[in-house]
Amino acid sequence: MDLHDKKRKRKFCMTCNEEFSNRYFARHTCKKKPIHDQTSAASDQDVQTTNLSDTPSTSRATVDCFMETEETEACAASDLERNELSSNTESDCEGTVIDDELLEMIIQSSEGESTSDIETEDQETLYVQTILKLLFRWQSVFFVSDLALSFIVLLLKSVFYLCSFSSTFLDKLYRKFPSTVYQANNALHLKLDNFKKYVVCPKCFTLYEFCQCIQSVEGRNISKKCSKIVQPNHKLAHFRKPCGEILLNNVTVNGKTSLLARKTYCYKSLKESVHRLVKKRGFEELCNNWRNQSSSEDILSDVYNGNIWKDFNGRKYDFFTEQRNFGLMLNVDWFQPFKYSNYSVGAVYLSILNLPREERFKRNNIILVGIIPDCKTEPPTNTFLEPLVDELQEAWEGFYLYSYTSPSDPVKYRLALLCVGCDIPASRKLCGFLGHSATMGCNKCFKRFEGDIGQKNYGGFNLKEWVERDKDSHMKVVKEIMKCKTKSHREEIEKKNGIRYSVLLELDYFDPIAMTIIDPMHNLFLGTAKRMLTVWKDQKLLLPEHFDKIQEKISMIICPSDIRKLPQKFSSSYGSFNADQLKTGPLYFQFMHLKVFSLIII
Repeated sequence: MDLHDKKRKRKFCMTCNEEFSNRYFARHTCKKKPIHDQTSAASDQDVQTTNLSDTPSTSRATVDCFMETEETEACAASDLERNELSSNTESDCEGTVIDDELLEMIIQSSEGESTSDIETEDQETLYVQTILKLLFRWQSVFFVSDLALSFIVLLLKSVFYLCSFSSTFLDKLYRKFPSTVYQANNALHLKLDNFKKYVVCPKCFTLYEFCQCIQSVEGRNISKKCSKIVQPNHKLAHFRKPCGEILLNNVTVNGKTSLLARKTYCYKSLKESVHRLVKKRGFEELCNNWRNQSSSEDILSDVYNGNIWKDFNGRKYDFFTEQRNFGLMLNVDWFQPFKYSNYSVGAVYLSILNLPREERFKRNNIILVGIIPDCKTEPPTNTFLEPLVDELQEAWEGFYLYSYTSPSDPVKYRLALLCVGCDIPASRKLCGFLGHSATMGCNKCFKRFEGDIGQKNYGGFNLKEWVERDKDSHMKVVKEIMKCKTKSHREEIEKKNGIRYSVLLELDYFDPIAMTIIDPMHNLFLGTAKRMLTVWKDQKLLLPEHFDKIQEKISMIICPSDIRKLPQKFSSSYGSFNADQLKTGPLYFQFMHLKVFSLIII
């Protein structure tokens, strides 16, 4: 078998006895043979054998799904990408499987249509709902993914089918049991995460409401074009033209043509997320534990000992002096959710700094704000943060919510963004600085790094030449940038000062210089620690036999459960260590390195 056949596995249809590609398998139809009545006990086995081979398409998909486990992630990737397919490029996407049911779900949610309620009077429906409630409860307790849950649903569907020949009740149960997680949610009338969907312009990334993107022409709905003017202050008229990119695509499902967003940004209300947290038992008590902590002035043990927290605790703002006021930390990062698909998704999320450090970053305490769609490259973040900034401005004044401690009367809660904790590229985008490879690449001072890209000189540790940035001068430059009439003039000022406009500056209290933390993961662990090992190896200070001694010493140590053990073959694999492994090495195993290294020098 050649490499091409290995990459493109084919699925086997148990009814047609033929193999099909992934794309055609989801679309092809088989002639369904009738299920014969079981007239005698002697023919029961033959009837069951015939029925197993004549399984309906949903059951065949069930069996094939378990047979083709290696392809589920690729299918899930194509499902997510369906909402970005245009009608004129549909035939060019070989790996895409069109699911009419999922497309109908997306279209209905976009147009605000609601599905009809399902009556629950019969006994079989009650049994189905009970089983599904147990499954969803199991998923929420153990943080099981929807993909894993879909396997369980298909497995139960298959079990009910195999048992349906011996019981009329199980046959009815099989026919009513859902085949997908989406059908399971509809059976229980469950509302999924309450995300608000914005239409994203693929060119300039401007956000629109779905209703703002539709216009009626001669009784037919068509898509509007993006009206964003990128350079509104330009002297020449043709530079002040709107973007003009088509926002919606025509998609035909079951003969019905509908409009679907080319790119969708899912945003979850900050107010609703905070409401969910304050309704939890003991949440507000945990958020007030920091008030009872005592620490020395010269020891920085947590965010509560820093200047920003002290400024908001009465030194500059009377914010933490009042109860029910929460400080937030913002993070944005991109990742690839699927192994075999080049599809990068951005996640915007917040953590509450009032919580103790051991509770702060737990999954149930994280506030997911938005999901940025794949844009081929990492897009500017300003447009995606605009809904969040609007809510943060409202939260600074305060909004009233019911809580666990006050279930009958709403009480006032206030929120403030105190920290941006991202890696260097993301923090530069969020807070309005140029990248670390720029000449003015530092977001704390005006130190210049001369040289071309890849040849920057980061030397010169004369602290007197490191003039610190301040918010007043920063805002002055930003206002000058906003008044620029041409793109070249704007880029010239940005390059000179290392500053860009950020929508976070609309928050009056936000200081982009002081509230942007230094990235320790890429700077210390993936940077310094890995660099030192490389230098020692290149300079022949550490030879292969020395790495073997280090590995021998490390292998003798029994690590606690909360410490990640370093991989084997230390000498050949340290270059591919992740940040957690490089953190574990210097902090917990460094004395082994130094012991061997001291023996080498002696």
